[in-house]
Amino acid sequence: MREDMMDRLLPESIGPSVQVEKAALRETQLVLGRRTASAATALVLAALCFACLPEEAAVFIPPIRRGGVWLSAVLCTFSLVSVWRFYRACSRLNALGLYRRPRGIRASWSWELAGAFISLAVVSTICAALGWELPSIGGGALLGLWSALWLGRRLNHIPDYETARLEELATRSILQEKGE
Repeated sequence: MREDMMDRLLPESIGPSVQVEKAALRETQLVLGRRTASAATALVLAALCFACLPEEAAVFIPPIRRGGVWLSAVLCTFSLVSVWRFYRACSRLNALGLYRRPRGIRASWSWELAGAFISLAVVSTICAALGWELPSIGGGALLGLWSALWLGRRLNHIPDYETARLEELATRSILQEKGE
C-alpha cells in the first residue's frame, strides 16, 4: 500500500473517497517520519544534558559512575539492542508501505547524531574496559555516524545530501508562493 495507490481500500459503497484515504495515508506516513527524527534527537540531547551538569545538580550521576565499566557495558548493550529493534521496526514499516522518507536534511542529521553518540559510548566503554585512553572523540563517533548514514539510506529513510538540499529548496519555494 503506497502513497500513489490507485485502487480503493474499501468497496465504493463503504468508507471515504480515494482522496480522503490518500490524505490519511500521507498524514500517517508524515507522523511516522517525525517519530524517527524526534526520537533520535530527544534521546541524544537529553543524554548530553547530563554530561553538562555538575555532579551536585544531578544526584544520580555519582552512583552511576561507581558502576564503572560493567554498568557502561550493560547500558551500551541495551542501547545496541534498541538500535536493532528500531531497525526491525523501520523494516516492517517499509514492508507494510506505511513509511515515506522525510524530505530535507533534518532526518539525516538526526540519524547521524544518534549514530555518532551511540558509537562514541560503545567505543569509550571498550577503551575503558581495555585500559586505553580514547584517542579522539571524532574517531569514536565517526564509525557510528557512517553506519547510521549507510543504514538510513539503505532503508530509504534518509536522502543523500544533494537530494535533501533540492527538496528543501523546493519546499521553501512552495511556502513562499503560498505566502507563509
